[in-house]
Amino acid sequence: MNLVAYMMRPTIDSPSDVQYQVGATGNSIVWHPRSYAPDSYSITRNATSAASGAWTGTDVVISIDGLAVGHYVYLITVVDWAGHTATDTVVVTVTAVPSWIPGIDNMTLLIIAAAAGLLIVGAVVCRKRGGSAPPPKKTKSK
Repeated sequence: MNLVAYMMRPTIDSPSDVQYQVGATGNSIVWHPRSYAPDSYSITRNATSAASGAWTGTDVVISIDGLAVGHYVYLITVVDWAGHTATDTVVVTVTAVPSWIPGIDNMTLLIIAAAAGLLIVGAVVCRKRGGSAPPPKKTKSK
């Protein structure tokens, strides 16, 4: 083993884990790896290749927009010319957009709104037809 190459092996920082709501944009992970002799990098998302290429010693950035609700593990590996590596993991959590009223899901709110709409339409139709029930019959008194 070349001791000098080993002592000059690459290093990488550890960005914070990321959480965002589904549909949000502008989300990315930025790593700041360093090496005297950078060579390449690879990034996996849940053990599937997400990006790779030549590494010239600059920061490595990957967009994490467009993910579905869930948890994702991003693993970066940077390699120098001697084959030494540095790795880091960032967990990305994508959450659902919260419902309008905490504790009540959006479908329940939609059903309540539809029922209220039907009641209002029914009241308007009834009023336009001249009221509710016919007036009571008058009886003759002696």
